[in-house]
This record gives sequence, C-alpha cells and structure tokens, in this order.
Amino acid sequence: QKDKKISELQSDDDADKKAIEDGKAEIERLNEELTKAQSDDEADKKAIEDGIKNINNDIQFASVVMNPNNGDILAIYFSTPVGKAEADTSTTFVQARLRYGSDEWDMPELLFKTRGGNDQSALIFTDKDTVWFFGGGRNLGDGVPFRILRSTDNGQTWTLIIPQMDHPLTAYMAQPITTAFRNEKGELFVAIDGKGPSSLLLRSQDGGYSWHDMGGRTSSRHSAIVPLDDEGNLLSIGGKNNGVNGWNAQNISHDWGATWESPTQSPFPPLGTAQRPCIIRLHSGALLAVGDSYMHKKKIAPPAGWKYGNGCYVALSRDNGKTWKIRILPVTLPQHHRVTYPSLGYVTLRQGHDGMIHILTTTNYPGIHIEFNEAWLSAEENAVKTSKITECLSEETNKNG
Repeated sequence: QKDKKISELQSDDDADKKAIEDGKAEIERLNEELTKAQSDDEADKKAIEDGIKNINNDIQFASVVMNPNNGDILAIYFSTPVGKAEADTSTTFVQARLRYGSDEWDMPELLFKTRGGNDQSALIFTDKDTVWFFGGGRNLGDGVPFRILRSTDNGQTWTLIIPQMDHPLTAYMAQPITTAFRNEKGELFVAIDGKGPSSLLLRSQDGGYSWHDMGGRTSSRHSAIVPLDDEGNLLSIGGKNNGVNGWNAQNISHDWGATWESPTQSPFPPLGTAQRPCIIRLHSGALLAVGDSYMHKKKIAPPAGWKYGNGCYVALSRDNGKTWKIRILPVTLPQHHRVTYPSLGYVTLRQGHDGMIHILTTTNYPGIHIEFNEAWLSAEENAVKTSKITECLSEETNKNG
C-alpha cells in the first residue's frame, strides 16, 4: 500500500509538472502573439501616420466630397506613404471635414483601416438622412466589390456592412468610382470598375445588404454615370483608357445598366492615368460634368476641334446631355509629378443642399477645393475671364517648368 501511495504521488507530481510545462508553453505562445500584435499595431500606426502625413505628397489616392445634412463637407481619401504603391497594405482611408461656416478644413484623420489589407477607391453618397460610404481595395476576397459604411449622424459614427452578392462577381475590380444613386423604386445603384477599359453597375434592393451585377459593361474605366430619367435610361461619359475618334467614349443604357449601347464619340477629350471625369445632376435638373483636357502621362493634347485649351473644364447641359456649354476653370494646378498643364486628377463633383457646387481635386500639391454656384456657369462674362486667366496660368506654368 505504501508503494502504491508513493506511485500515486509520483504520478500526480508528473501530471503537475506536465501541467506547469504546458502552462509555460501556453504563456510563451501568448507572449509571442502579444509581441506580434504589438509589432503589427506599431506597423499599422506608422503606416497610418505616414499616410496621413503624406496625403498630398503622393499620387496614389483618390477622393470624394459631399455635404452631409448639417452643412459640413466631408472628404475621404485613400492615402499611401511616399515610395509605396497604391496596392500596398499601408494604404488607408483618411477623412477631412470642412465644417459649416468655416474657412479651414479640419486636419485629416483615420477613417478606416484593414489590418494586413489594402484600402482604396472611396465613394460617398448622401441619401436623404443617410450618408453611405463605399470603400474598395485589393485582395478583399472573392466577390467582395467594396465595404460599406453607413451613417445617420452626418459621419460622426458608422455601421459596417459587408455586401453579399447574389451570384459570384466576375470581370470586375473592387474600385467604386464616382456614381451612386437611387431610382424611384428605391433601388440603390453603385458604379465600380470592370475588367480592362470598362465599368459596371451593382444594384441593391434591400438597403445595401445584398447586391446584383446588372450585367452590362461600359466602354471605359472610371466611367461617370448619371440617370437621364426614371425609366432606366442612363448616360455614361468616358472614364479613361479608351476613346472614339480621338475623343472620350460615351454609352447609353435603357435598362439600368443591364446592357449598354456601342460607344459613341463624346464631346470631351480622352483621359489616362491619374485622371477621371465626374458628372452629376444639379438641383435645377441640368447635368454638370468636369474633367481634364490634356492626357498627362502620355502627353497627348486634346483632339482637333476642342476649343478650350489644355486646362480643366466644367460643362453644363440643360437638354440631358445632347448639347453642352463648356467653361474653363480659372484656378487649377498641375499634377505634382507632371507639371506641363493643369489637372483635376481623380476629381469629384458634388452639389450641396444650399445649391453651392463643389469640386475636389487630387494629384495636386496641395489638393484644391473649388466652390461656385450655377449662375457662374451661365455667365458669359465669366467665360471670357476664365479663359484669359487659364491662359495666363498655363503660360506661367510652362515658363517655370
């Protein structure tokens, strides 16, 4: 019995030793995980700080701008530290706000960061009392076109939604562009890039939770799409990386983007790398488009017949895009790394609830916020003045290299 008792005690001791050893191993494992997490946190923190610090120093970002219902203007960029590519995991979404009545923007701050992931291509849409943010990125997972943030307090707090596709999504890139809208049925549409020189519309019928690829593809990357009526007729103006007869392409859809007609020649010059157009419908019912005249990376001048120089333009249409009245923007800057002519870069165009129109540029240093009203677009005197101002700016830019 004594030997048996000793054996039992030794067995208990062995079990205790093993438990202690296992405990030590678990503690070491947890410490390793903690150290790695702290290292990841430091790396993320540095990447975020670098991204915010260098928000105007690198081409690799795009922006959106809109007026929440409190009158503020909220801009969201994707920002990459200098020396990093836009596909790098250090790319983050940052935001800046121009508060109603203020002349100065708040300092940018982090909006959204995917640990170990890539965040890029931002789109904001104001839908009555709700602000929608659609954010793309690389390697989000099969069939995830974007992440959704939804706010009902003017962007102070957000709810995250991961969209669910009704069928596997193909021939696409997870890059929202500039277009989001609701139709009369309450269906929500968002434009994203397709494969190659194409774009497409996704539709949600349940408030942004599940989504359907409408099926059609436009003829350009970064297409700017606007509804022409409530019957499913849409106008797509250009984008980049494609053209018709030396001009930017345009497409028409009669079924909410399920199909698109063959491309035709638009009245606007073609675009390339670090450029995109934007188009919206104003409160008055008119269409307003904005873009660059000169293709900067390839150094291609506008086509013959373009009478508005090599700068940046706005174009107003009061007949649903059949004809356009074009004006040159008076105050612009070149891209920070291509300084031949002015550029709006990945431009965004929006109209506030007060009727003021806002343009936010990127790829410039610094980025520019331009504000004007619809009356300025129609004034002949302004058209003459802006032409002269832009000619002077272009001459000065060329003179200084």
